[in-house]
Amino acid sequence: MTFATYPSADGVWHNIVAVPELIDPAPAAPLRQPALMVRDGVIAWLGEADALPAAHAQMRRHDGGGALLTPGLVDCHTHLVYAGNRAQEFAQRLAGATYEDIARAGGGIASTVRATRATDAETLFQLASQRLEALMADGVCAIEIKSGYGLELATERKQLQVARRLADAHGIVVRTTFLGAHKLHAEQLSDMDGAALAARHGAMSADHLEHLSAAGVAAMRDAGTVAVLLPAAYYALRETHLPPIAALRAAGVPMAVATDHNPGTSPTLSLLLAMNMACTLFRMTVDEALAGVTRNAARALRIDSTHGTIGVGKPANFVLWNVASAAELAYWIGQRPARTLVRQGRVYDPRHATSTAADS
Repeated sequence: MTFATYPSADGVWHNIVAVPELIDPAPAAPLRQPALMVRDGVIAWLGEADALPAAHAQMRRHDGGGALLTPGLVDCHTHLVYAGNRAQEFAQRLAGATYEDIARAGGGIASTVRATRATDAETLFQLASQRLEALMADGVCAIEIKSGYGLELATERKQLQVARRLADAHGIVVRTTFLGAHKLHAEQLSDMDGAALAARHGAMSADHLEHLSAAGVAAMRDAGTVAVLLPAAYYALRETHLPPIAALRAAGVPMAVATDHNPGTSPTLSLLLAMNMACTLFRMTVDEALAGVTRNAARALRIDSTHGTIGVGKPANFVLWNVASAAELAYWIGQRPARTLVRQGRVYDPRHATSTAADS
């Protein structure tokens, strides 16, 4: 089933619970019985169900079953297109091998580069599609995908072409980043002033910020640069130096959370797990983590005009969750509570059925 054949989301969506902080503009008071109306793939009305304009009363109805409504999630830092995996290296590190030992033996990023160079575009597409399906089942409606496993132009171009093909095939917004030299993780292992440099040049985001300095925080604040936090990589590498969450919070720097999916240091395909890790390891609040995978992640990719919040005039990109509160999205480990995803105005069932929205 291709994305173009998924059912239209047009109609009135009711019997839902909204998160006020993720509605734009924020309502003066929390909506008691929220409903929204989708027309031609765009949110055309949002308000109290009993205030639905008479002109919309005869539209098709979608019963949300009391589900929690959020914008579609945004994974703003991934390396989704590659071949091979590094599970054996994981076992070697557990047995005592250092990263330098593995690299000297031809492992590390070099092994992923060899595998990606040797794999044709169609196979890379199929591999990346499987990974993307897992992320979409977790509520992801937009994603950033970096190259960086070619280290020469032809393979870098191949990775980016595959990434853009994923957008058309899966009906998901994809932002691509050319990472031809597998760029520097400036503040991941030490403070190299990379975030401040990025901010001075107007960067949308700065990522891997475990060793970010006070000067770097101030530079990001002044430039409006989003701090992208990658707790799964922190976990996988068994890091101990926490990013300066309190300083970022105090400075008002927007914080995003992403999976950093890659075969070497973050082999996770769950943005909800990254939320849990951001709360558990980094001590972010639930509200901060949820903003980190919605409004702030969209801002990091400069797609906040279409993603990250729910508002009239925006494309219909939202998720209905089988949970009672937003806290459950960060609380559960290993569950995929997404009931219904609406992406680009079409209904996608994360369990691969045509639709889970029940008609009243």
